[in-house]
Amino acid sequence: MKVQDVCAAGDAEACERVKYTETGAFVGGLAGGAIVGGALGPGTASSICVALGVATAGTGVLVCGAVVIGGASLIAGISMEKGVETLAEKIYEMSR
Repeated sequence: MKVQDVCAAGDAEACERVKYTETGAFVGGLAGGAIVGGALGPGTASSICVALGVATAGTGVLVCGAVVIGGASLIAGISMEKGVETLAEKIYEMSR
């Protein structure tokens, strides 16, 4: 939506810049979440849950594992989104 709004305003340079930054943010967020989620995996998440004292039987570990992996993926995705957005802006500036 941000790209459409900026590009609809008619400023070609701002449109090009926002395309770079928003694409970078999207790719960074997606990659960051996927990398961390894949790296943690069920074994690591289960270990974290046991260390936190979650019962090891039943759905407790399953739910805790989902929360640990999901939370870590979200945090990594947001962090990578911001970092890669900044990098994309630098790439855009260097390409000018």
